[in-house]
Amino acid sequence: MAYDTLKEQGENIIPYLTKAWTDICEAFLQEVKRSYGKRIPTFDEYLENGWRSVSGVVILTHTYFLLDQKISKQALECLEDCHQLLRSSSIIFRLCNDMGTSSAEIERGESVNSITCYMNEIGCSEEVARAYCSSLIGEAWKELNRIRVDDDSPFDEFFVETTINLAQIAQFLVCFANQFVSERGNTFFGGGQVNIKVFSKTPLNLLLVFRMP
Repeated sequence: MAYDTLKEQGENIIPYLTKAWTDICEAFLQEVKRSYGKRIPTFDEYLENGWRSVSGVVILTHTYFLLDQKISKQALECLEDCHQLLRSSSIIFRLCNDMGTSSAEIERGESVNSITCYMNEIGCSEEVARAYCSSLIGEAWKELNRIRVDDDSPFDEFFVETTINLAQIAQFLVCFANQFVSERGNTFFGGGQVNIKVFSKTPLNLLLVFRMP
C-alpha cells in the first residue's frame, strides 16, 4: 500500500501509518498498566484512551489511503492530528462496544469499561451510566453530521461517508447485535434463529442480510 501510494501519488505515507499503530499500541499499554495496577480510571480518562484503543483510527487511516482519491496535504495533517471526524466515529465505536458487553463484563467481575468507570466515579446505577453513554453517542453523531455538511472539510465526501459508515456499523453490530449473539455468529430474536451474513465490496460499506429459517 505504501509503495503503491508513493508510486502513484508521490506521497510517503509510512509516517502516518506508523503513527496510527504507535498510538493504538500506547493506548493498549495504558490499559494493561491500569489492569495490572487494578486502578479504575475516571470516565474521562477512560474514554480519552478508549477511543484510541478501539482501533477506529487505525482502520480509517488505512482506509483513507486505500480509497481511490487524491491525497491532500491538509487531509494528511488532519489524519495525523486525529481530526474530529475520526475522533467522533471512534467515540461511537468505543461506547457502543462497551454498552454491548458491559453487563457480561460486570457479571465476570471485570471493572474497566465506560459503564463501570462512570458507575464507580458517580456512584450511580448501570441504567444511569448507560443513559449517559447514550447521550454521548448522540452528541458524537451530531458532530459527525455537522462535518458531513461542512463544505470546508479537509476530506473527500467518500471518505467522510466511509467514516460515518464505521460508526453506523459499530452501533448496530456491536451495540445491538452483541446483546443477542451466541456461538458461531447466530442470533436469537423472540425464539427464532437469525443468521447474519456480511458482504463487502468497498471498504466499510457493508450489506447485512438477515435470514429467518
